Amino acid sequence: MQMQKLKGIISRREGRILVVTSDKGAVDYRFNAAELADAETGERVDLLISASEDPDGVSTILMVKSKKKIKPLKMGNFNTLVGHMIKTRDRLNATIAEIADPDAVSDLREKISWLDRGINLFS
Repeated sequence: MQMQKLKGIISRREGRILVVTSDKGAVDYRFNAAELADAETGERVDLLISASEDPDGVSTILMVKSKKKIKPLKMGNFNTLVGHMIKTRDRLNATIAEIADPDAVSDLREKISWLDRGINLFS
């Protein structure tokens, strides 16, 4: 019994047989579909197998390496964000006093209201 690592993609399903194409050499390996019950065609796999001596024979899966879990994003410190939002809000308030155009003033007031919501949310 020759053990080997197999990294590849499930290329197709032939009845109760799954065919995995190796990343190295594009060799096809066949496995009983029950050994990889929840696997989908096109899914990447990382396996430890016992390859069949017959090229068209069914190989045995000894171990399925688990997929790496995706780590959640860390929440940063919002003090810096809130500080920048406050400075931007103060700058926009100062700009409103200098502008006479009513369309620009309404646009700036809308931006200020969004900044106020963000400051309240992250404070």
